[in-house]
Amino acid sequence: MPRTFRYSAIAAGIAVVALMVAVAPAGAGNPVTYTATDPSPDTSGAPDITSVVISDNTAGLITIQLNFAPGTEQQSQDSFGVYIDSDQNPTTGDTSAAGTDYLVQWAGGTDGGLGLYKWDGSSSYVFTDSSSLKGSFSGDSQYFVIAASELGITDGFNFNVAAAVGPDSSTSSQIDFIPEDGTNAHYSMQSKAQITLKLSDWEDFVPEAGKTYATAIIATRSDTGAPLTAGATITCTLKVGGRTVTGASHGFTSVRWYKGGLKKAAVCSWRLPTTSAGAKLTAKESVTLAGSTVSKVYTARIKK
Repeated sequence: MPRTFRYSAIAAGIAVVALMVAVAPAGAGNPVTYTATDPSPDTSGAPDITSVVISDNTAGLITIQLNFAPGTEQQSQDSFGVYIDSDQNPTTGDTSAAGTDYLVQWAGGTDGGLGLYKWDGSSSYVFTDSSSLKGSFSGDSQYFVIAASELGITDGFNFNVAAAVGPDSSTSSQIDFIPEDGTNAHYSMQSKAQITLKLSDWEDFVPEAGKTYATAIIATRSDTGAPLTAGATITCTLKVGGRTVTGASHGFTSVRWYKGGLKKAAVCSWRLPTTSAGAKLTAKESVTLAGSTVSKVYTARIKK
C-alpha cells in the first residue's frame, strides 16, 4: 500500500455532525475532474473511486464530489476521506499522507458521521469545529461542501482521496485511493471569494477618567456564518473633548457578554486621561477582512 492513513486516532470519543440529506454543490463555472487511472479499486472489494470533481464559487465555498463505480460503495458502513494539503507543502502536516493539513471525512457505522479534522503536528488528527461543512450522498456520489477559509486555502490546494470498507481505514484491508501513486493532485481556486462582514453584536465599558476604556465588536463572515476570531484588521480611534487619544491596543479577546455564549470579539482599549472627567468621548472601532469593513461608533460622557 503506498501510504498509511490514520482514522482511528480521530474516531474514538468524538461527536461528529450528522450527514446532511441534501447539499447543493458550490456551483463554479468550470469544475475540474480528476479521473482514476486504475480500472478497479486498489484492493478487492473496496469502494471503487472512478473520479473526483472539484469546484468553488464566489461565496468562498468548495465542493468536492467523489464518484464511485455503481454498487461498490455503502454509505452506512464505508468511510470516505479527502486529505487536504492546504499550504501546498508536502513537507509540512502529515508527511505520511503527502503533507495533509486537514481531513474532511464521512465515516460509516454507529459511531461515524461527518467531520473536519486537523493534523496535530505529531501523530494524529484532531476534531475541529466547522460552521460550513456539509455533506450528502446521492446515487453513487459523495459530496462535501466546505469554506476555503476554514482550511486556510487562498489560491489553491493539494489533495488525495481515500475510500475504505468500514469506519477505520487504518485497520481496513479494502481501500481505494486517488491518486494511486501516493502523491497529491492539485486544484487551483477559480472564483475570487467575495466575503462580506456583518456586525452582529457590540459592547463598551463605562468610561472613567484615568481608567481603561474598551470597545468590542463581534462580526460574522458571509462564507461561514461564524464570528471572526482572528485574521482581520482592527482599527481603533478615540477622541476626548475633540482631541485624539493615542496608544490604543487591540486584538481578539474572549468576552462573556455575547448572547450566544463565550465568544472572541475584536477589542480596542485605551487609557483615559486622568483630567478627562466630564468630557465627551467619541470612539470608533472597525474590523476589516478581504476588503469588507464593519464599524461601530460609541459616544459617552466620561465619569469621575
